[in-house]
Amino acid sequence: MFAPARTPRAIIDRLHQATLKVLQTTSMKEKLAKLGVDPMVMTLSESDGFVRAEIFSNGVVIKYLR
Repeated sequence: MFAPARTPRAIIDRLHQATLKVLQTTSMKEKLAKLGVDPMVMTLSESDGFVRAEIFSNGVVIKYLR
């Protein structure tokens, strides 16, 4: 999940907590499993690091698409 760069931290935290709560529900787990999706539950810091690493490792593709 992404948000605009200047989204206030309080809103980011609230969205993150709401997302974690929904991902823990049985109905959401079942829906995602039917789609073959295994969510990557992360802290905000882990998510930031993951996205940065993906951008770095896929830099050639990203530069090409610019």
